[in-house]
Amino acid sequence: MLIGHRGGYTSFREGVEIEPMTAQEQPLELLSNDKKGQLTAVLTWGSRPSDLDAYMVMDQPSCTVNWEKRTCPGVALSVDAIDSHGPETITISSVKHTGYTFKVVQHSNDGTLLDSNAIVRVRSDYGEFVFKVG
Repeated sequence: MLIGHRGGYTSFREGVEIEPMTAQEQPLELLSNDKKGQLTAVLTWGSRPSDLDAYMVMDQPSCTVNWEKRTCPGVALSVDAIDSHGPETITISSVKHTGYTFKVVQHSNDGTLLDSNAIVRVRSDYGEFVFKVG
């Protein structure tokens, strides 16, 4: 069991299989303690493809957050991970009555999105939801 703690963040706990006498990287998906009305989406993936990108598309006002444009009104990308695993985190500071679409886009030419083992964890006032990409 891998457990991570840090002040101001929710705890991370996940079962991890590690072969005896080997080293393994495991990204930690620590989410900041969410404020009421806030939504956080965290994208993580395996070693290939090396670069996946998180996109959040807003209907009103029309705006897209991604690696090129890190902020829109009330929405921000905190990290653009380019060397495998992630995490890439997009936070909506105050969810409004508008449409939001979260997308995962493969940016590198190695591997495939379907074989990436990508997961998106979405946390809001309604709990945490996990989506497998592909």
